[in-house]
Amino acid sequence: MKLVLFINSLTGGGGAERALSKLANHWATTGHEITLVTLAPAAPGDYELAASVTRISLRASGVSKNPFHALANNFLRIVRLRDVLKQIRPDCVIAFMTTANVIAICAAIGTRIPVIGSERTHLHNAGLALSRQFSQRITYPHVTDIVTLTEDSAAWIRTNLKCDVTVIPNSICLPLPRTEPIKLPRDSLDPATKVVLCVGRLVKEKQMAHLIEAFAAADSKSQSGDTWVLVIVGAGEEEPDLLRLVDRLDIQAKFLLVQQVGNVQEWYERADIYAMTSQHEGFPNALLEGLACGCPAIAYDCATGPAELIDDRVNGFLVPLYDQEQYCEQLVLLMDDPDKRAQFGNAAKN
Repeated sequence: MKLVLFINSLTGGGGAERALSKLANHWATTGHEITLVTLAPAAPGDYELAASVTRISLRASGVSKNPFHALANNFLRIVRLRDVLKQIRPDCVIAFMTTANVIAICAAIGTRIPVIGSERTHLHNAGLALSRQFSQRITYPHVTDIVTLTEDSAAWIRTNLKCDVTVIPNSICLPLPRTEPIKLPRDSLDPATKVVLCVGRLVKEKQMAHLIEAFAAADSKSQSGDTWVLVIVGAGEEEPDLLRLVDRLDIQAKFLLVQQVGNVQEWYERADIYAMTSQHEGFPNALLEGLACGCPAIAYDCATGPAELIDDRVNGFLVPLYDQEQYCEQLVLLMDDPDKRAQFGNAAKN
């Protein structure tokens, strides 16, 4: 079977990019002809692809300056992807994330090539721009299928976007891939230090500021006698603001920003607690991986994601969304109770 997989980029750090690269490599090694198309050109941080996967860049990435610029850019992307589809004549196109879905649907009009889209977040809370919402409502009724991660997301899409939906939750396969850049926890952390870990992009919806504030408060209240450090693995546009917050809270000695790593499993295994404060999620890969590595977890109970993975008070704590006071209390409880951490961690693996 000929398949075209389409996404904005393959730069490491995102769940969608990792998932698509795994699919491409699996299908390529099981006898299928795979072409992976991206808007962005190949970059050093990209996930690795099998030698038999053909990589094509449309060289049409970048941020639009205004709505007219966005319209022109997207028209160019549609035309270039349509040229690729006419040349390859695939049996199916699989697109990942909203922008790629819309472009793929438009590019395939009149070709009779089926398009399967994928949504990785809960669209009801995704905060998409009005232009993207309009594009979805116009194009999604013409998609062959949309794959989403949870039943709640599927129900919303069926009702509001009038298209077929299939639910496929994320999976976990250990050991996780180990690629460059390799950054070892022992090079940055004292062996006796206890670690609260979060892995994710430094963007608004992840609400890393909530986590930093909650950790600072919890660390000041903890009676454990241990030295705790908050480690964030990730990069993004919020980094300068978060570093200023760390300075303002005066916790520079208790905070480590690692940015992107290719050996994330070693950081999960070094962690004593996995923490996240996202405003909304789909089915969070990082939380899934942390639990699989035996991390007791604490997370906001945002719409879709954490509640599918955390059984409250069994393998972690679910905290009402935005309730920083309760988040801090539960974090202190985990920091001060090694038996509870061990209990939750064992349940997380199971």
